[in-house]
Amino acid sequence: MLLISIGIIMVFSSSAVTSQQTLGDPYYFLKKQALWAVLGTIAMYITSHFDYFRLKRIANPIFYICLLFLVIVLIIGSSSKGATRWLGIGSLSFQPSETIKLAMVIFLSKILSKKHGQIKSFSKGVLPVLGIMALVCVLIMRQPDLGTAIVVAGTTVLLLMAAGAKFGHLFLIALAGVGAVGLLILVEPYRMERFIAFLNPWADPTDTGFQTIQSLLALGSGGLFGVGLGASRQKLYYLP
Repeated sequence: MLLISIGIIMVFSSSAVTSQQTLGDPYYFLKKQALWAVLGTIAMYITSHFDYFRLKRIANPIFYICLLFLVIVLIIGSSSKGATRWLGIGSLSFQPSETIKLAMVIFLSKILSKKHGQIKSFSKGVLPVLGIMALVCVLIMRQPDLGTAIVVAGTTVLLLMAAGAKFGHLFLIALAGVGAVGLLILVEPYRMERFIAFLNPWADPTDTGFQTIQSLLALGSGGLFGVGLGASRQKLYYLP
């Protein structure tokens, strides 16, 4: 609740000027965020009284429906700036890649809970789980969305760790994952530009390095505790 409260304050502090200029209401994002915080708190309370073992019965349909959404979004999804990630109309849109994160945790937890004696075996315990992860990641990368694919892969590795997989197997998977991410950055020019801008933003201060430099200026000006609530300056159209 403390994290939610701080988050709402930070959203208001960073968005008031922009929302006043573009929407005519400095409280637009504050009201929107506060509404979702209330709905989320209610959902959290209900979920805390729900027996999560009952999710086993619906783990399969949840996963397959979310997987189907990942396929559908590639066919009829909304495209923006070269990415196709949204399904729906207007404010009723959603990202299938977000729903698959939760579906993966529930589905893989069900599978791994049945592999008590096989989890130490790479071929019988780990490989089938990696196959599911690979399928989901390939569909997400078709959008493309490297960040979400990394989150899905990382979550899968953590679930394997919790289930008792061998450290050697996990290490090799992590090593292969780092190599795959490096390759995906190399083969896509815009990802390579972002990576170079991250390493040296001053090489292109007005374009690819602009946001990183503005972030550094914000941190440098405020130090550890900031310049004071509401007194920050980088939000005044400097930091996108």
